[in-house]
Amino acid sequence: MLRSWSALTVLALCIMAPLPALAQIDEIVVTARKVEEGIPGVFVTKTGDFMLLEVRIANDSIETETRGREINETLGKLFEAARADQNVSLAVNKDGVVLPLTEDNRRYRLDFTDCGRTDTVCATFSLRTPIPKQGANSEVLASRLEKFSENIEKIGRTKIQSVGQLEVSLVDPQQYRTELLEKILSEINLVTESLGDGHKVKVEDIDRHVGVMRSGILDVILYIPYTYTVYPDVQFTEEY
Repeated sequence: MLRSWSALTVLALCIMAPLPALAQIDEIVVTARKVEEGIPGVFVTKTGDFMLLEVRIANDSIETETRGREINETLGKLFEAARADQNVSLAVNKDGVVLPLTEDNRRYRLDFTDCGRTDTVCATFSLRTPIPKQGANSEVLASRLEKFSENIEKIGRTKIQSVGQLEVSLVDPQQYRTELLEKILSEINLVTESLGDGHKVKVEDIDRHVGVMRSGILDVILYIPYTYTVYPDVQFTEEY
């Protein structure tokens, strides 16, 4: 069956439609990756929600029992400090998804390895601090995380060292989908009104999920990888 659709009507329906279940991601690490198709003309820039510093905890005491005891006692100091500090929490990065790290779940979320040496045990995790929406200073935030790490009491031969670059995370990027769709609709309306009557717009990929990428030190870009084409005096139909 064929039916003629107005592209703007379809776009408006997309704005009102509920989000698919796949969009329910709590917090993700935003990377400064390249976008093959390029950033669309409509996007929004937001300040990230958290800054993260990846650190490694390691111990190379000779005896296995000593290594385990010293690293566990140091972890206890870490969790104690995090409970006392309202600005720093512990987390792990699992394939780009940020998960909280607590005393209750550390056995499941800390992946200990031998660090390539039979007499060493280590694991990586992230120190995490919220980014203010106004007046955020990246140097202040980075210094806060580094000082937190330095001030932890290390038991025995345990060490805690930063091993990665500072990262930024964003909570639930899909929450900005409606804002993006409204901006896209506004632009398409402006284009068609400027061209006058007799023009139709074909919008593609508007149903795709919100994409994110790093923009500067603390900001991120959110976009929907849509495209649209203006057709003068042409009606087109879609099959469904």
